Amino acid sequence: MTAHPFALRGHARSAVVLALVMVAGSALTSAGAVPVASESGSLAHSAPAVGLPATSVATPGSQALLPGQSSSVTAEVPSSGTAPYSWQWLYSTDDGHSYEVATIAQCDTPSGFGAPAGAVETCDFQATGATPPGTYDFELRVRDSATEPESVTLSALSAITVERASGLARASDAGAPKFDTDPQEDCTGTCDTANWFGGTGGSGALVISTASADELLVLEITDSGQTGADLSTADISDTGGSTWDLEPAHEWNGFGRNQYIFYALDPAAGSDSVTIDTAAGTGTDATTATAVLSAFSGVDTSAPIAAEGTFEQGMGMQATASVTTSVAPTTILGIVSTTNGATAFTPTASPAFTEAGTINDGAATASFVEYYADTATGTYTSEPTWTGFARWGAVAIAIQGVSPLSVTVSPTTTVLDQGQSVTITATATGGTGT
Repeated sequence: MTAHPFALRGHARSAVVLALVMVAGSALTSAGAVPVASESGSLAHSAPAVGLPATSVATPGSQALLPGQSSSVTAEVPSSGTAPYSWQWLYSTDDGHSYEVATIAQCDTPSGFGAPAGAVETCDFQATGATPPGTYDFELRVRDSATEPESVTLSALSAITVERASGLARASDAGAPKFDTDPQEDCTGTCDTANWFGGTGGSGALVISTASADELLVLEITDSGQTGADLSTADISDTGGSTWDLEPAHEWNGFGRNQYIFYALDPAAGSDSVTIDTAAGTGTDATTATAVLSAFSGVDTSAPIAAEGTFEQGMGMQATASVTTSVAPTTILGIVSTTNGATAFTPTASPAFTEAGTINDGAATASFVEYYADTATGTYTSEPTWTGFARWGAVAIAIQGVSPLSVTVSPTTTVLDQGQSVTITATATGGTGT
């Protein structure tokens, strides 16, 4: 099949392109096929094709953002092809000449699967201080469930331009910390004291890639059959040179079985490898252990942990743990350690938590972490469920975000006689920047 050009009347340039990738099942409405974009790296830009539904258009119109502001691009999955559909956002910073696979640095949810025909998919773009200035064009690539792929593209005028910030921070800089990424690993047998998860018996090194500087790394470790002293910050290191802190450890299943929560601010964006090395420190080892390493952007770097709730434990198919926060905005973490009988974890339904990571070592332990972002103070409860009967220990933690920018002027009222003077001061709090 041959591709046909498609022109949008009344516009001079195509700033956002939706790449709609279909496969055989029901016939595509376009007259020609276009090569499928590659799964990673730079993507060749293909000519638009005709015949797709008019609703499959990216929105909104072009707009400029400063760091701390956000915008959304949406697209509707077409009805041609065979449902359900998987999808992937792509982005370009060179006027659409080449495209890259979007990550969480460009879209809160860069990909997904199981979408029905007509579903509206959204790319929420958050500009941060680490976002390079420039114009960002987007494509949505959609794949159906048939066996022989075809692809078509549809152009629409829409772009997001990130401008360089200057001067005072804006109130829009404020917001609850945002989830970035989450590797999970385990070790079985006896965890290698030189490298619990990346050494002998480990499933892999704890390697994380952050999108921006000063993201908060949260490392949860659940161990079973620990011998020696408890883990300490002396046992934790990373290639980014972060300074680690430790929330109080808790026995979740009797003596020698502890839940640990370490955290640190990662000074730079990019790849970072975290190592648990007890050989030169406590000498501690464990029969089995699981770990979830999460990262969150937009935290208050002066006080990243706002509050920790009471550690809870029990037996069954659901955990419950609460935390009360007197500051806002915050992101609430629900952190659960269980025996390995717990599988298929389901996040808390109300409020609607989202899973950050889960792993089961298949021998003795499992770890589960979920999060919920809000801009109000109050008490929040994490209540995830799972399949199977298990002993559990759980705690909820509040991560503090950046408070809104506010300015206090003093004095607010004064009366002066001729020849008198007064000094007026203005104090800015919250926000980010200078």
